[in-house]
Amino acid sequence: MADLETRVDKLEGRVSSIEITVEKLSQKVDDFIAESRAARAETKEELKEMRADMKILNQRMDDSIASFRTLTLAALFGIGGMSIAVIVAVALK
Repeated sequence: MADLETRVDKLEGRVSSIEITVEKLSQKVDDFIAESRAARAETKEELKEMRADMKILNQRMDDSIASFRTLTLAALFGIGGMSIAVIVAVALK
């Protein structure tokens, strides 16, 4: 009987040790999940900021292109007007 009690005590000790190990592992998994969620939230926030920056850059680019078009049209009309003036001046001579 004493041998059986010794075996039971050893098994209870091993079970307790396994329970402690499982608890530690469970805590590590919980910590990992929390860290992963925090990292995901941070990445999500960074992506939001990047999208906002991209919208600003796109707007600036659109404004620059519109200004360039306006200047190009003004230059073309100026060249056209000068050409017509030269043609009229030559024709009137």
